[in-house]
Amino acid sequence: MGLKYLEMPRCGLFLASAAYQAYRLNKGTRDSLLPDFLIGGHAEASGHTILTRDPRRYRNYFPKVPLIIP
Repeated sequence: MGLKYLEMPRCGLFLASAAYQAYRLNKGTRDSLLPDFLIGGHAEASGHTILTRDPRRYRNYFPKVPLIIP
């Protein structure tokens, strides 16, 4: 498939934690959402685009990340 392993940039971890904290302060639940925030932080720090069917969270917490929405 030609997949590459990319290490998580430290600034991506910071972006993910800041976005998750904002989410929790906005009364967000503790569902298994943390992976979405790690993906968003990594994408923003690395300049990647995200393919998603649920763009709302990414648009709210990672507005700089380009999205592909099928």
